[in-house]
Amino acid sequence: MGGGYSLDKGWRLNFQSYYGDKIWFEQEMPTPAEYHRAIANLREHRMQVDCILTHTAPRLIIPRVIHRAPDPHEAELNGFLDWVYTEVDFKRWYFGHLHMDEQLNDQMIACYETIHILDL
Repeated sequence: MGGGYSLDKGWRLNFQSYYGDKIWFEQEMPTPAEYHRAIANLREHRMQVDCILTHTAPRLIIPRVIHRAPDPHEAELNGFLDWVYTEVDFKRWYFGHLHMDEQLNDQMIACYETIHILDL
């Protein structure tokens, strides 16, 4: 599931206005329909999946990684991902928004430059 607030949104908008290349998109955060589709897919699979791929991480995880509170612009998304984290039985969860490579525990993996082979 994609989605994550661009901390550098102002820079991206300035770049766009100067160079004309679009590098910030209004659709960066999930829509209500995308949340509903995610929930329906999880329920269809009895809340059990091998792997979860998201852009950002659950709010419960972020402070352990960056040692500060999550960005308030992502509160709804992080809250949804908290629900997924506590309600879904999963083997691995990969996310990349925090721009670091670190395995946080047996299940949660922050990805940035490392390529991971999904051998679940």
